[in-house]
Amino acid sequence: VGIYHVWPAQHKIWFQRHRSVFGLMNPSWFSRAFWRQVLSDGASSSMPQVLHVTGITPLISVNTRAAWDHALEEAWAIKED
Repeated sequence: VGIYHVWPAQHKIWFQRHRSVFGLMNPSWFSRAFWRQVLSDGASSSMPQVLHVTGITPLISVNTRAAWDHALEEAWAIKED
């Protein structure tokens, strides 16, 4: 996952994820087909469908950026369908 550092005296928190399993993941694990399936489950429900992403994910590594892009691209594609 990553390393989490806390320096209470300096009021600082730091996450080190660049060389984490998450940062080194293969983006094909979270392909557009994966996101299509995940985001389509329950799409016929009357409940609102939400994909929550953060701004830190694409900054961790090229691989996390690709997986993040897949999620957003597929969410937009589903919305347009």
